[in-house]
Amino acid sequence: MRLKQNKRVLLLDNYDAFTNNLANQFQKLGATVLTSKPNEFSVIRAKTLHPTHLFLTPGNGDYDKQGLRLQEFVHAFHKDIPISGVCLGHQCIAAFFGAKIDMNIESKRGIKTDCTHDGKGLFTGMPETFKIGRYHNDVVNEDLEGTPLIATAWSEGMVMATRHKTLPIESLQLHPESLLTEQGDTIIQNFLKLG
Repeated sequence: MRLKQNKRVLLLDNYDAFTNNLANQFQKLGATVLTSKPNEFSVIRAKTLHPTHLFLTPGNGDYDKQGLRLQEFVHAFHKDIPISGVCLGHQCIAAFFGAKIDMNIESKRGIKTDCTHDGKGLFTGMPETFKIGRYHNDVVNEDLEGTPLIATAWSEGMVMATRHKTLPIESLQLHPESLLTEQGDTIIQNFLKLG
């Protein structure tokens, strides 16, 4: 499924074991991956790399503590390039745009569940329902009124993805890089097509 493409993905590593899986997934699909931890260099330095896409990885911690640095990158790039993220990265993106995060819900670690979606954006060309891998304690609250975001995927009544109404920004609670997730490569390829 490797495609020739001139995509440069700035992958912000939140010290998470899944980061290598995500980097490998992007590379397998033909993208160049620029990996850095959020505190390794400044937003100004990141801009000199001329990324075409920004992706925030999962990680330990809370969106309102460890995630504040990530939100600086979202602020710096959100008007210029497509942005996505998984788990903590997703929550940071949603919080930046004003969404409420429900914290310390029942922990889900490495479970496989059904996911439904709206068939657009990251979910273009996918079956109506597919299996996903979930690893989380926190989720984006389903009430997105007053934000520029809409929910686009759900599992067991919880929001699994959001999309910005006007910008090429979509993010995921589910883990496309997990072996438990069907269609993970399709999701990542659809992200690379944004913008």
